[in-house]
Formats: sequence, C-alpha cells, structure tokens
Amino acid sequence: MRTTPVLATPVLAAALVAAAALGGPALAAVAAPAPVVAGATTSATSATSATATAVRFAPGATGAAVQGRLAAGGARTYALDLRAEQLLEVSLQRGSTTQTFTLVAPDGTPLHTDHGQDQGGGAFVARTSGTYLLTVRSGAAAGYGLHLTVPQQLRFAPGGTSTSVRGQLPADDDHPYSFAARAGQRATVAFSASEADAVWFLVGPDGSPLHTDHTSAQQGRTTVQLPASGTYRLDVRSGAATSYELALTVPR
Repeated sequence: MRTTPVLATPVLAAALVAAAALGGPALAAVAAPAPVVAGATTSATSATSATATAVRFAPGATGAAVQGRLAAGGARTYALDLRAEQLLEVSLQRGSTTQTFTLVAPDGTPLHTDHGQDQGGGAFVARTSGTYLLTVRSGAAAGYGLHLTVPQQLRFAPGGTSTSVRGQLPADDDHPYSFAARAGQRATVAFSASEADAVWFLVGPDGSPLHTDHTSAQQGRTTVQLPASGTYRLDVRSGAATSYELALTVPR
C-alpha cells in the first residue's frame, strides 16, 4: 500500500486500512494481520531464534514497511502469523546485490530460497495456518528496505456465494483484497465509488492481469472467467479521496 510509513528501525509499523462490511448474510471477510507499531515491544517466538522480530497483527492492517542495516554476513529474521489461503506479498529493496531473503512455512517447507530465485520479492500463498519465517541476509554491510503486504481476505459464509465490503480511500492510495477460487468459476464484481477515477484491478494466481483500469467502461459491473485454481488479488485504487462499495459473487 503506497501510504504505508517506513521506519528507520527494525520494528515493523502497520498502516491500518479497515474495510467495513455491508449488510449481507454472505460476508465473512477475514482481516489481514498487522505488525507491531512503533514503540511496541517485540519478543522472540518459539519457532525462531532469540533475535527474531515477532510481527503481531491487528485487525484491518494490510501493509507494513521496515528499514534496517546488516553487517557483512549478517541476517535478521521476522516471524509472522498467517491463515491458510492468505496471500503474502514481499518486496525487498536491496542495498547490496549480495542481499537475499528466505521464507519458510510452519512445517519447514521453503517457499523462497536464497539460490536462483528473484531476490527482489514475490507473492506467496499460505497453504497452512501458522508462523512463517522471513529472513533477510547480506554478504556485505548494507541497508535494506522490506515491505510486506497481506491483502484482506474475502471469504464467503458457509453456503454463500457472495460478499461485500465498503471503504474509504485517501488520495493516491489503494485497498488490496484477495479471494480463493477454482479454475472455470466466474467472478462477478459490482463496484461503485464517489469519485469517477476510482477503479479496481483483478490479478490471477500467476500474476496475469484479468481486469485493469484500461477497461474503464466495465468498472461498474463485470463478470470475469477465472482461468486457474488459486488465490486472486483484487485491488481498489483511486487518485482522489473516495468512498466505495464492492461486491464479489463467485457461483459454485
């Protein structure tokens, strides 16, 4: 999220963007976790070394940023709790080409390694609920910037096929959401906003754009065929401050 503050300390700070639900029986949106705010205490988790920074989450937050510096050969580990099917987006601004990051699932499965993968970041789906460990390493003394985004999950109530949210966007900002779907399903998005330049984007599990701001004539209501099974990202963006309402329907 573009307005997330960046701190000059290794303590993560959250930029809270709460999305309130409209009155619909199918709403079951799960709030994304939010990291420890400036001035709060941190502690090591049992799953990491004593130097790990535990990232505690508060309802409504979707993004956090941190700046840090590592000595040559140094490393810093962050521990964050995710729910199954949540989407985690990592962006690492490297102060040295020797800097890498790893991401490990609760069961020890590596989701990203420091060998041969894009070290600038990536998007990862939590397959199980639990504590995920993200470690930044540096071969040379250098600073780094780390940005984490966990879009708010849009989930349906048992037996339901639709959910709706509404929110307030500051100027030049966005609200990220995510939802899980199967290949062949059709997603219908109904969208309205108080400002005409407010738009929504839909991105597939592989990062392919399925709906963008170039389809302005279809911003009000559109049905999209979903090409693959997995987690989709749905973003609401606006250049001007706006209020909006968004409804998502995915028939079984």
